[in-house]
Amino acid sequence: WYQRRVRGNMSALSRLGLSDAKIKDTEKNATLSSTLQNMVRQADERNVEIDKNVGTLIYNLATKLKKQEHLPVIYDLVLQRKVVNDMQLVAALEYVKSNPKCEVGRLEDACGVGVTVT
Repeated sequence: WYQRRVRGNMSALSRLGLSDAKIKDTEKNATLSSTLQNMVRQADERNVEIDKNVGTLIYNLATKLKKQEHLPVIYDLVLQRKVVNDMQLVAALEYVKSNPKCEVGRLEDACGVGVTVT
């Protein structure tokens, strides 16, 4: 049972594009590991492909977000490919930090959804 659980954890975390060393380090934090596994499972349930970029954004979101109540809103933006880079993710995190009653439209404006920088 334990080996199957560990293999399942490694598999979910490796889908985020994490190195083996980063996976082992992440698994030391049970809360973070569980959060990331749930996020991968939710992406699978929505048939969302987790490429390297999305995997990095998911990992950064899970590690940087202080209040988990805002996780679903920002996570949806990542899965919908509306938040596509770390700069947008940081802006989204800053927005929810200073706006506890998060309004999705304002969050999207604050993190530059739909804005392309060349």
